[in-house]
Amino acid sequence: MKKTVLIYRKDRANFKSIEKVFDAITQELLLDKVKLPQHSTSILNVLKNIFFLRNVESDIIHITGDAHYSILCLPKYKKVVLTIHDCVLLHRLSKYTLKYWVYYFFWYKLPMIRADVITTISEKTKQDLLKISEKITDKIKIIYNPIDNEFDKIEKGFNTAYPILLQVGTGFNKNLENIIHAIASIKCKLIIVGKLCRSQEQLLNQFHIDYDNFFDIDKSILIEKYIESDIVLFASTYEGFGLPILEAQSIGRVLITSKISPMIEIAGEGAYFVDPFDPNSIRKAILELLNNDSLREKLITHGYSNLIRFELSSIAQQYAAIYNYI
Repeated sequence: MKKTVLIYRKDRANFKSIEKVFDAITQELLLDKVKLPQHSTSILNVLKNIFFLRNVESDIIHITGDAHYSILCLPKYKKVVLTIHDCVLLHRLSKYTLKYWVYYFFWYKLPMIRADVITTISEKTKQDLLKISEKITDKIKIIYNPIDNEFDKIEKGFNTAYPILLQVGTGFNKNLENIIHAIASIKCKLIIVGKLCRSQEQLLNQFHIDYDNFFDIDKSILIEKYIESDIVLFASTYEGFGLPILEAQSIGRVLITSKISPMIEIAGEGAYFVDPFDPNSIRKAILELLNNDSLREKLITHGYSNLIRFELSSIAQQYAAIYNYI
């Protein structure tokens, strides 16, 4: 295989999911990785990243996500793999703004045209990308994110009297507000991973929610929170994949997630599916799981069986096959 270098975005606090995925793959395939020097927060920083990448010596460049634009000035003889995890940048913006169209062309359409191969992590994201450009049909491939082997099954007695609910994420799509409304009348403790904004703190206090908040934590602490939990909540309104699904299933915790794509695709039969836009649907799921031992065990068992699709060695070999192909 020719020299392949994986390109990472500059480190950002609270945004580590891409790095977690590709650190595992680089270690499995013994590949090099290089971090871009700048955050994509200004035109000057974007240009610095583009020119930095031009000087990276490699036969194959793999952009692992986020800074898709950085491939636009690479010479044509350099082969490029581009991984796009989701279209969240477009999803949260209005089409009537200049910012939307800057992202549309420079983060998505033009980089997809330049790339030799595009990988994405779910059928949902693939279909979103095809809406931007049907011309990429022949060069787009779905490769799932792998399981993190540090998340291992650990048994725990289920606390029906005062369960611990784990909410992973606080961003606009993580649906924390509806979660808060859903649990307002349920005796429980909510563990929230992710930095809270003021309005979220106010809502938690308004409904007298017993909660702990953790952010900027390392993986070992995150795993501890999964182990402590009785139910994992991941009722997002939008995702490209949803790593917490695999993390909950790996630890052996019952999972509530959204009955929308890609969560249905990723969770298989190992989750209780809800309408993320309806707090009553989320509340009903929590109450049913609190009172139905056999249902909890069934979902946990199905979740553990689901993980075979996401084994690291298999995912890494799919990337290796692409590098060899191009």
